[in-house]
Amino acid sequence: MTIEEKALELLIKQISVIYDGKLSNLSFDTTHAGIVEEIKENNVYLVNYNGTQREFKTKNPLPVDVGSVVHVVHPQNNVGAKFLLEDIINAEKDIYTHPAYPPRSSGLYKITVDKTGHISAATAVTKSDITALGIPSSDTDTHYISKNVVGAATATSNTTSALTNGNVYLNSVENGAVTSSHKISGSGATKVTSDASGNILITSTDTNTTYTSLKNPYAIDINGVSYDGSAAKDIDLLPFIVGTQTAVTGSWTGNAPTIASLFDGLTIRYWLPYAGSGNATLNLTLADGTATGAVNCYYSGTTRLSTHYAAGNVITLTYRSGVSINGSTTTYTGWWADANCNGDTKVTQSITTTANYRSLLLGSNSSAAEGFTPTTVTNTAYAAAGLYAQPSTGTLYANTFKGSLTGNVTGNLIGNAATATKLATARTISIGGGAIGTATAFNGSANITIPVTSIDAMYITVGTSDALIIDGDI
Repeated sequence: MTIEEKALELLIKQISVIYDGKLSNLSFDTTHAGIVEEIKENNVYLVNYNGTQREFKTKNPLPVDVGSVVHVVHPQNNVGAKFLLEDIINAEKDIYTHPAYPPRSSGLYKITVDKTGHISAATAVTKSDITALGIPSSDTDTHYISKNVVGAATATSNTTSALTNGNVYLNSVENGAVTSSHKISGSGATKVTSDASGNILITSTDTNTTYTSLKNPYAIDINGVSYDGSAAKDIDLLPFIVGTQTAVTGSWTGNAPTIASLFDGLTIRYWLPYAGSGNATLNLTLADGTATGAVNCYYSGTTRLSTHYAAGNVITLTYRSGVSINGSTTTYTGWWADANCNGDTKVTQSITTTANYRSLLLGSNSSAAEGFTPTTVTNTAYAAAGLYAQPSTGTLYANTFKGSLTGNVTGNLIGNAATATKLATARTISIGGGAIGTATAFNGSANITIPVTSIDAMYITVGTSDALIIDGDI
């Protein structure tokens, strides 16, 4: 059974109840449906029912249109269908009447519901109705009203106002009280103001779009020299300073026109026009014409510079102020030479050459007799005349050699030896004159005996009281 059929069946049962069983013989035609073909005057409807057109009249207008589908309730014998349709329709109108209640506007109400499920009464809810539920009658939380006020006349004002340059405040306000304040002001050509609506206005009266120099000339400062951009300027990142001393001295001087003042870490290149002597100091004349005074010069810790550089050298010096060296409690201020400084104080001259030989350098001339005394070595090196060496062949050349020589000497010696084991050239020794002897070779390595072969009697002298006896073949 379809939903529609089920609904019609329920309608039949309802009609039967209303008519107290008088219509118990009624049946509902669920097989054939009627189509409303025409709606006439006086509530007359022409319905095509089961292939036959029939007219049905009702007391009141039916809620149907042409083409509407209707069903017919009729007795079993199909007699009085028209009458039954009209009575059924009238009876249907009396089945239910919706109750009418007074309308209510939107709001919060207490309502009453009748037995049919309709709202029959509505009463506005009061505060006592809410508190009766246990809800507190007053607020249990605090609500803060916060805002920012711009343009306040003072740091404690909570109202907005229009103000002039240098007197604009930004105040934070909670519940009418200022909790914090910040003053905003301009300077020079920059103006900071506010209007009556609390807007901050920042303006400038400077209309110049190009400048010939920097507003802050100290924005660029190199080695103590400021630059304002008004003109080109050469600023040496590693200033080159020419020494102004005119003789060998330990008091070094120089002009530093690009240095405004000495500062820790300042590095310069210094041209040494003359060799140094003693403990070197450096006194610079700065850009403003003032002098730094004699500042000690060091190398390799706290060793003072002296004659370590020959004339015509460029020395890299770095200024340090109040520094401790190797954990010492003593602090030092001065100029420190580059770590590549030559610390050998025994050699200060270039080596000259003679032909293919190099001069040998001696440490002192303090002994006129010897030309060299090791215990009195000075800081000056001397090249001895006539004393040379040829490194490539290991040859030593000297005009004179004096002293003991230990070891073997290979090669020819020029001059006389004090002692020798034999002669360089063997000689022949013979006897002549009053006696003749056999010539015998001699090289000095051993003694020799010369045999006498004859005697000349003419060379014999005999005293008056002596007698000469000659025996043999003479």
